[in-house]
Amino acid sequence: MRIREKVSRTVFNLVLVILFAGCVKFQRASLNPSQLYNEYNARRLESIELKKFIEEKTGKIITNWPPQVWDFELLALAGLYFNPSLESARASGKVAESAIISAGARPNPGIAPVGGINQTALGQAGINPWIPAVTLNFPIETANKRAYRIAVASNKTEVAKLNIVLTSWQIRSNIRSAYIELLANSARSNVLHKQLQILNKVKDAMEAQLAGGEIKATEITPVTFSIANTEIELGSTIRDLNSALSQLASAIGVPVNAIRRANLNLNLDVNTNLFSRFSKTNMIEFSLKTRADILAALYEYETAQSALQLEIAKQYPDINLSPGYQWDQGEHKWTLGITFDLPVFNRNQGPIAEALANRNLAAAKFNELQINVVSAMESAIVEARSALEQINRFSSVQEAQKKHLSNLEAQLKFGVIDLLTIEQAKAEFLAIEKQLVEAYISWVTALGKIENAFLLPLEKFIPAE
Repeated sequence: MRIREKVSRTVFNLVLVILFAGCVKFQRASLNPSQLYNEYNARRLESIELKKFIEEKTGKIITNWPPQVWDFELLALAGLYFNPSLESARASGKVAESAIISAGARPNPGIAPVGGINQTALGQAGINPWIPAVTLNFPIETANKRAYRIAVASNKTEVAKLNIVLTSWQIRSNIRSAYIELLANSARSNVLHKQLQILNKVKDAMEAQLAGGEIKATEITPVTFSIANTEIELGSTIRDLNSALSQLASAIGVPVNAIRRANLNLNLDVNTNLFSRFSKTNMIEFSLKTRADILAALYEYETAQSALQLEIAKQYPDINLSPGYQWDQGEHKWTLGITFDLPVFNRNQGPIAEALANRNLAAAKFNELQINVVSAMESAIVEARSALEQINRFSSVQEAQKKHLSNLEAQLKFGVIDLLTIEQAKAEFLAIEKQLVEAYISWVTALGKIENAFLLPLEKFIPAE
């Protein structure tokens, strides 16, 4: 008897081990806001980890670190390293990948032990009153439902992966916008400083003429007002410059002091070789085949399509096989049951109609997205061409004024004109330079819009020389 009890206990323990050996145990993970804040404040562009990341992404060994000058591309790579949005996108991708496991899981079989007793037979000699029984349940999915579930989850995973790419582009776009604001306000402040210097020289020359009785005091008043307005404009531009620094730091994901310490390249890029690429290659068609959001919308459509297939497959009921055994007062009895739903009152028409509508919606959204993308591409190209025309126009005027200024300087040497005339001519020359700077700002802004519209680096558009 003891041996039988030991064997029974061993078998029972073995069953428990088999059932629960693969169970996952909960492990608590805590967040420490103070630690996260301190880690954020400790971020530096000079980080060796950032250097390794840039080397890995570019495939180039960096010998001098940190770089003497930080240009847009380096700042964009820093954003991909520091910005927390990318980490969130990757985490969402892991969630989507985990859903494939859930979709592919097969239903577990079930067991239903039942204990019974024949109360009438209690106490009767030679009759065993016990009627123990056990029934097993084996669910069988039909109509390829598991494959459709996996297809839905797999397509969602592809969308999540493409969202990582889109998040990377959004980070790059935000950095470019802030960087252009920085470029623009830096260029404006430089011109305003020059304008302020020239206006002060004009004022000094006019005051000298006033002292000699050559002009009236009222003639100096407009110049004084111009100086005051220029100082106000310069102050506003410097405030915008500091705001752009903060925006750039936020877009990268570092404290603003990390940006203030960096030597940023604030020269306006006026590369005008962009449009020769459009004459050689249909960049719009090329971009539509490679854009992450277009590809994601296609996977969204395939997700809806697989979901529709799944709902159609649910018209066909699953089957449950239920073999059973009963020990009936000393007699062995076996049973085999088959259960399934009867599609009498509905054949899953509601979910099928909903899935069909979702597929139509996904198709409509894809069409809407593609049209909006093409419109954005064409609009960005038109804006860039318009800015380029302005650059050419103001450059021609500036060149003419430069020659005029050279002639005036030659006349000054021979005493034909006075210093005031020269300074006034310089002020007029600077006014054109100010317009040219705004045209350059419009150009780099349009280039940023082109990159955002095509989701392609600008290097893809500029032909190799």
